[in-house]
Amino acid sequence: MSQEVNVQAMSPQEIDERERSFEREGAWREWIDFTRALAHAQPDPDRARATWRRLVKRFEELAQDAQERDPILSSDLNFFCGQIWLKHLDRDDQAMKAYVRAYQIDAENIEALQEARAL
Repeated sequence: MSQEVNVQAMSPQEIDERERSFEREGAWREWIDFTRALAHAQPDPDRARATWRRLVKRFEELAQDAQERDPILSSDLNFFCGQIWLKHLDRDDQAMKAYVRAYQIDAENIEALQEARAL
């Protein structure tokens, strides 16, 4: 059964619990995939974008919280934010900020530098 079929039958409480589970487990890519399924299940494009905005805002909060204790995690989350801003929310300006933040936190995050240069 596809993830998209699953999300259509989920209650808001089940969605929240799944997202909390992704956060607890550090399953960032899985959370992005789940959000993609949620967004695709939305008939209204504005609601789909709101789904992505909610995820990017949460990732930004987590990245900020992790910056001192786990800079690599913070950098990775900022990189994911850049991808979401760019690919799903059409905000090059926010994507650039996220990629730059990712690289400033972890200079070994070459992907973030490459994405920033590509913009």
